[in-house]
Amino acid sequence: MGIIPKDICMDPEKLNRFFNGKSKPSEAREIIEWIYSEGFEEEYSEMLQTAISSRQSPVEWSAVEELRKLKDKIPFGEAAAKETRLFPEYQTRKNSWAVFARIAAIIALAAVSTFALFTIKPRPEPTVEKQAAMIVKSTSKGQKSTIFLPDGSRVGLNSNSSIAYPEFFTGGRRTVEMTGEAFFEVKSDTANPFIVKTGAVTATAVGTAFNVNAMDEESVIVSLIDGRLAVKSGDDDLLLDPGQQAVYQTQTSDFIKRKFDPEAATGWKDGILIFVNEKFDDVIEKLELWYGVEFHIVNRPAKLKHYTGKFINESLDNVLEGIGFTNNFSYVINGKNVTIRFLN
Repeated sequence: MGIIPKDICMDPEKLNRFFNGKSKPSEAREIIEWIYSEGFEEEYSEMLQTAISSRQSPVEWSAVEELRKLKDKIPFGEAAAKETRLFPEYQTRKNSWAVFARIAAIIALAAVSTFALFTIKPRPEPTVEKQAAMIVKSTSKGQKSTIFLPDGSRVGLNSNSSIAYPEFFTGGRRTVEMTGEAFFEVKSDTANPFIVKTGAVTATAVGTAFNVNAMDEESVIVSLIDGRLAVKSGDDDLLLDPGQQAVYQTQTSDFIKRKFDPEAATGWKDGILIFVNEKFDDVIEKLELWYGVEFHIVNRPAKLKHYTGKFINESLDNVLEGIGFTNNFSYVINGKNVTIRFLN
């Protein structure tokens, strides 16, 4: 199969005819080759960014999402796509096209409501650019940091976290990689999407405010405060509105969308320490990260209560005073070492 040039502009009318089983064999072959071409994923990304930046309805968002999934639903690959004789047969099989009935309706509605959704601007010929050096910023336990990226976007970096980014952004993408937890306030730039990568999860935005929490090895949580956000892991995509978060479970690869409490998810950047029915070990781990200390537990009981509480810019001493009253322990702070002794 020939490689479709990266500056191809796919006509939405051709897509509509294809989904409705009315395209000519030559058009069908062109669309299949486009879907399997090197440039398809990049063009899909641009379509998605158009939907994000223009704040389209969920129907139009789904149209873009389903377009990428079409690649996996086509029941033949490159070898079969070479056989022109398969296209007429494929287009007349009602059972095959029934699979695409819902997609066809979505594509048609999106094309009517916003032609720009499927319009790809031709790219200029690539030019030789200076390679940007990578910059890495990190925080240790008990430390938080504010970082301004080359495009003016602002990043709040939580304790024991890191972020890597180029000294200047090139190639129509603003890509950063991170570990731990960070809050992003992205400067709007519809022509250059902002991409955050952490583990198996990628979040793509244009101009938004969102939190990425990868502190726990068992999950990655992306919480959207403002704007629109596309979160991806493998072949799964979730499109978030403000007040929604994507939760990815690393062990099972489960990927879900749910509502969240903004203060609980992002309060850390404002000095707000929150516990919501948390296990004692989780409370201690959070305190170690927050204050940069190490705990030593004496006379630990077999069963410990869960703890709920909220502290705003409080000292470690005041926090332990509150937690200790509920859990019946005393404590001693000696520099970076804290000893907790449970009372019998």
